[in-house]
Amino acid sequence: MRQGGCLARAARGRGIPVASLALLIAAGCVSSGPATPAESAAAVSATPLAATPTAAAFTSLDSFGYLVGVQGGGYALRTERDPSTLATIDGEAELAISPDGRKVAYWALRTGGHTWTLRIFDAATPSIAPRSVLSYGAPTSPPRPVWSGDGAALVFASRISLGPASIRTKIQTFDLAAGLIREVATFSDGEAWPVAWARSAGVIGILRCRGCANGPESYVSLGEDGRVTEDRFAGGPVGGDQIDVDRDGSRLLLVHGDLRIWRTESFASLTELAAPVGSTFRAAVFRPGTDEVFVVLESAGQESIEVWRRTGQRRSLLTQPKSPADTFGAMALARPDGSAVAVITSDVVRVVDAQTGAFAKIDLRGARLRAWIALPSGQGTPAPSSEILWLRYRNDRLGIEFDYPESVAGKELATCAPTENDLSMYVGERIWIQTPAGAGALGTTVDDFVRGLENVTRMTGSIDGQPAIFVTYRFSFGRYGEATFVAHRDRVYRLDFTAGVFTCEPMPGVSEFAVYRRVVSTLHFLD
Repeated sequence: MRQGGCLARAARGRGIPVASLALLIAAGCVSSGPATPAESAAAVSATPLAATPTAAAFTSLDSFGYLVGVQGGGYALRTERDPSTLATIDGEAELAISPDGRKVAYWALRTGGHTWTLRIFDAATPSIAPRSVLSYGAPTSPPRPVWSGDGAALVFASRISLGPASIRTKIQTFDLAAGLIREVATFSDGEAWPVAWARSAGVIGILRCRGCANGPESYVSLGEDGRVTEDRFAGGPVGGDQIDVDRDGSRLLLVHGDLRIWRTESFASLTELAAPVGSTFRAAVFRPGTDEVFVVLESAGQESIEVWRRTGQRRSLLTQPKSPADTFGAMALARPDGSAVAVITSDVVRVVDAQTGAFAKIDLRGARLRAWIALPSGQGTPAPSSEILWLRYRNDRLGIEFDYPESVAGKELATCAPTENDLSMYVGERIWIQTPAGAGALGTTVDDFVRGLENVTRMTGSIDGQPAIFVTYRFSFGRYGEATFVAHRDRVYRLDFTAGVFTCEPMPGVSEFAVYRRVVSTLHFLD
């Protein structure tokens, strides 16, 4: 029995092919020594089966499509048979494909500022713009979201820098139907990336590092109740390898020298499959709907594409000479129904039928294949809603969240976008949130604010269970203003609105006054 296990790090740079939950990673192995239960793994020898006869040609289908990166940013959707663009996605970050292969979750940078919007593209209605479900204030793109195994929720991490050598990472879930965010855990001494969510087992799989110079140092099984089980390994991670997650979030695989498979809830379930003598693993990906894995091997200038089982049984699909131009490794993507695999190398993309071994080289016209998704037929195309989309904005650094108008009829309201300015925020240009406005008693802070103003009214109440004072006033040639002061912990927060030319009027009948009052009424403190 071999000892050890490798960890992985989600590569977050642009230009990295990502499909489903597959991504490039850096990985590290356990140092030698006595094995703990979590470090023990069952070593399985590969047993070849009879090769599958190769048919004449690969059959492309209109019921599946490729998402390819386009020049200038974003992604284009094309069917397998038609290279013309069916739809476009505006994302700048990595894509996450839902368990059924039909939806794409991604972060998109809003016009201006550092506000990232979590959007969902539904391949069933490609003519409808992606749906915005959450806004997040952050200077850089949040790590790629991860779907729950049932496709009803997402989990993601928010990274907060507390100084040059101090990073805090929050793991948060987002329920798509309810629109609710829930914080599951906070890691105060390093970074963490969710990679799987086995909702049936109530466990989120996380890769973690502290120094982070060479990648993750541990695998964490995080219970939805906040329970943490961490398997930390000695020695630094090395190499750039591939990790993939089964569609239901229940299993992970890692290519690092050998092929390693374990269940999300426990790294102790690790099984290691060795490559045949004289061969090396180039890539691997789960075959959806089965207990099998698509594997890409290299041996003596030949590249083999095979189907493996966890028991070590193998079935050959295709063997071809490796191209001399192929110098940057390989990536494997599975068709959402498991009927085919795409092998992406530096010079070509080959798609191979999982039953017959039939294959074809596909021409993406210089684009890079990022994902393979399902395109259900017979779906209607609903008309876009003309209503305002009130989106939840969250900012961990400032410790607040609130609703704001993100779009009307799918058109982004750029004039209403939240923007940060040190410890202050604006919604549009006239709704100002100062976090905090000062220390001391609530009443004293309000007294200082209204000094010199005219026609002042005051009314007491509460916001998010915290004591508040609501103020209206006149100033500077009779201009009207409103302010809300909320006491939270030992600080007083101020939300201010001054009348003038409207900069955030979502639609006729919904003025900037209404936006301000919605922001105030939905304000929530995160700590």
